[in-house]
Amino acid sequence: MTDLRQSSSYARYMASRGWIVTKVPPFSTSLIAQSRRASIDVFLKKLPLVPFSVMKIQRSPLPDFRAVDLIAKKYRSILTIIEPGILAETLTSEVVAIFKSHGYRQGRWPLLPTLTLQVNLRLSPTTLLHSFKKDARYSVRKAQRFCRVKLLDLRSAGKLTYFSSSWKRYGRGFVPTPIDLRRLIEAFGNKAFVLGVYSRNDNLLAGTVILRGDSCAWYYYAFTSPLGRLLSAGYLAVWEAMLEAKRRHCTAFDFEGIYDDRLPQLKRWKGFTVFKKKFSGKVVSYPGSFSRLRFPFSLPFHFLR
Repeated sequence: MTDLRQSSSYARYMASRGWIVTKVPPFSTSLIAQSRRASIDVFLKKLPLVPFSVMKIQRSPLPDFRAVDLIAKKYRSILTIIEPGILAETLTSEVVAIFKSHGYRQGRWPLLPTLTLQVNLRLSPTTLLHSFKKDARYSVRKAQRFCRVKLLDLRSAGKLTYFSSSWKRYGRGFVPTPIDLRRLIEAFGNKAFVLGVYSRNDNLLAGTVILRGDSCAWYYYAFTSPLGRLLSAGYLAVWEAMLEAKRRHCTAFDFEGIYDDRLPQLKRWKGFTVFKKKFSGKVVSYPGSFSRLRFPFSLPFHFLR
């Protein structure tokens, strides 16, 4: 299953935000294999006021490190961050050793979650609902009594502004600007959908942005208002997002990250992890983040968002 960050839709989105998009071949010990067509997306961002850039490669197979070095030289990249996807039949210790041999060290602050949950959408709706924890099923049914759900079209400026202002007011953590949200929706086209959960008097209680890859739906962004939390609107948003993803022929639903004991500095993630685990699912683990500095100073991570 191709990850969201290696899709053509995500590449369009990054390009719309001013990132340079290029490609490298996958890593191989075979010279013949290394001559294959480049297939891993690489993203570079030029830094303001200085003639340098930063580079990231995410959720991909191991890249051809020599090709990465050539791109870093071409664009004068002073920081490269690689966050590989699931590497079948490769031990974590082996992955760390490979990166170390190419001058990378494992980072403590990954850009992407190192642990996530994936729910099997091949199940029937009834079986899927019964796979949830008891209080999640209760919360879904409670919200169905007091709330209603709409598929939102954010192409109009008014609807986009209303949705974004509610998100800015109630969202926790990173909240994209209306312009960035529009870019995301436009880049993904029919591979994105937005759900809103409303009260009976038409107040927006919760919202979620779902992005679709080849066969998986990603719970990319979400927010819930204080009243929405009282009415369990967030549970209904997840449930309806899963049903809509099934209708769009997705076979998996990815929660986009949960708390990982390997990263105790991210304890603030424990709260939403409790919420996500109520929907059951399979835990998926990633190797983590690896970085290489080519100049003797570091950069704040906000350049890489």
